[in-house]
Amino acid sequence: ILTIFVGYLGSMVESLGDYAATCAVSGETYKVGHMNKGIFAEGLGSMVAAMFGGLPCTSYTQNIGIIA
Repeated sequence: ILTIFVGYLGSMVESLGDYAATCAVSGETYKVGHMNKGIFAEGLGSMVAAMFGGLPCTSYTQNIGIIA
């Protein structure tokens, strides 16, 4: 369980950086409430995926380059 938690913790930190970079690129204001909702959505998506035997979801840094 601890190993899985460490993996998810790393994914959460990466996602927060991705959300902040997306805000910077698109000119939006950085809001903590939006970050919390994004992390919650990723967690919910990962939980549903696990119930069906799928892989967890995460944001990808490479996709931010497309926005720029």
